[in-house]
Amino acid sequence: MYIINLHFVGIPVYISLINYCNIWAFIMLDRQQFLKKMAEIGHEPTTQQLEKCDHYAAKLAQWNERIKLIGPATKDHIYMRHILDSLQFLDNVPRGTIVDVGSGGGMPGVLWAIFLEQPITLCERIGKKAAFLKTMVRELDLSSHCDVVSDDILNEKRRFDIITARAVTSISDFLDLTEHCLAKDGQYLLMKGGRYNEEIELATKKWSFDVELHNSLTEDNAKLVILSNTQRR
Repeated sequence: MYIINLHFVGIPVYISLINYCNIWAFIMLDRQQFLKKMAEIGHEPTTQQLEKCDHYAAKLAQWNERIKLIGPATKDHIYMRHILDSLQFLDNVPRGTIVDVGSGGGMPGVLWAIFLEQPITLCERIGKKAAFLKTMVRELDLSSHCDVVSDDILNEKRRFDIITARAVTSISDFLDLTEHCLAKDGQYLLMKGGRYNEEIELATKKWSFDVELHNSLTEDNAKLVILSNTQRR
């Protein structure tokens, strides 16, 4: 058995040649499935967009070894579970300014910034994660329309047309945290897991809103929850 030392996505790894081939084949399969799904939803990446997605995937894996950006169960499915999961709802993103709250690993904010030209703010209060986001904005050449705020959303003074988040907190708590940032006629675009109905029901005790649901391509029972006309009761 041949043992090789290589830098896989920038991290020194000692693995067998057979295992390396298996890992590489698995990554390429994940990437191919991602490209197939993107074509199906009408957003086949340009060469430049795909290069940026590839760079993002490599850096996400690299930084995840030092700071937790994604869960261990999904680290081998970056293209499908994270990149596609963020990009599948591009058609549901209206024009206007966007803030991605608790952006963490840049999902969906960094991915949206690759495909959309509108202003996007990535808000992340944890310094190490904010450092990752700033690195991505710089290396992916997104600074013309994407900025990073290393602070708590409670301290943000601006208002945004779209407030989004992925796996941050319950809908009710999220509205409490961000209502001061929502522009007039603004919308919430929230990526939620299987308990979305429970969260919506709980939120209606304190809030009134119109709700629109869209099915996820990447996770059974997950939804994009769009809230509009949001008002505190």
